[in-house]
Amino acid sequence: MLWASIFSLVAILPWYQYGLGQVAVSGFFMHNAVGMWFTPLTLGMLYYALPKLLNRPIYSYALGVFAFWTNLVFYPIIGSHHFLFSPLPWWLQTTAIVFSVAMLVPVWGGSTNFLLTMRGRLRDLAHSYPLMFIFVGVIGYVVGLDPGHLRGVPRRCRRCGI
Repeated sequence: MLWASIFSLVAILPWYQYGLGQVAVSGFFMHNAVGMWFTPLTLGMLYYALPKLLNRPIYSYALGVFAFWTNLVFYPIIGSHHFLFSPLPWWLQTTAIVFSVAMLVPVWGGSTNFLLTMRGRLRDLAHSYPLMFIFVGVIGYVVGLDPGHLRGVPRRCRRCGI
C-alpha cells in the first residue's frame, strides 16, 4: 500500500518538478511502476502457483523472502541508471550503478529458488502448459534482467552506445 501511494503521488503530481528534477522523477516513476508493482505481483503468483503445480513445497522459504526484500530494497533507486553522464548529481548516478549491479542478488536468488523447486521434475514440463510457461518465464527473468542491470555499469554503457 505504501509503494502504491508513493507511485500514485509521483505520477499524479508532476508539476512540482521542472527541468532536471522532472527527469529524475521520471526515472524514479518508470522503473518503480514496473519493478515495485508488476515484479512483486508476478513473483507472488509464481510462489503460489509453482508449489501447487508440482505438489511439492518451494525449495527455500528463506531464499524467497531474501530475494523479495532485496528486490524491494535495491529496485527503487535504479531508475537513474538511464541517465548516466547527465547533469544529475553524481552521487545519484553512482548509487544507481551500485544498486543496478546489486539487483543481480534478488534476480539470481529468486530464479535459483524456482529452478531448484523444479529440480527432478523437468519431465513434467511436457505435460503441463502452466509449468512450461513458468519455466520459460523464470529463464526469461534471468536472461532478460541481467543485461539490463549490468547496463548500469558506465564502461558497458559507453561500449553499447547508451
